[in-house]
Amino acid sequence: GERKLYTDNILYIESSRHKSIFHYMETDLIHYQLYSRLDAVEQKLSGYGFLRIHKSYLVNMKHICRINNYTAYLDTGAELPIPRSRFRAAKEAFVTYKGAI
Repeated sequence: GERKLYTDNILYIESSRHKSIFHYMETDLIHYQLYSRLDAVEQKLSGYGFLRIHKSYLVNMKHICRINNYTAYLDTGAELPIPRSRFRAAKEAFVTYKGAI
C-alpha cells in the first residue's frame, strides 16, 4: 500500500538488492521497503538535507551527530560506514549543513 513519510522522521535509507529500505522513526524504529534504486530516491529527496555517504546509504543530516573516523554517528546510536573516497566530501557537506542551521 501507500504511506506518507515525513522527511524529518527518515533516519537513513539503505540499498539492498534492488530495494530501498527506509529506517523511519515514529514512536519506535520502523522499516519500510520500496522497490526502487537508491539513486532514484536520492533524486526525489534532493533539497531535503539528505547526504549520500556510501553507495548503499543515504542519510538524513538532521540525525547525524558527528562524522569521525570514516563513520557517521546518528542520534539513535546507529553507526554507518563512510568509505575513504567519500569521507572528505561527506564531512564538508555535513559541516556546511550544520553551519546553515
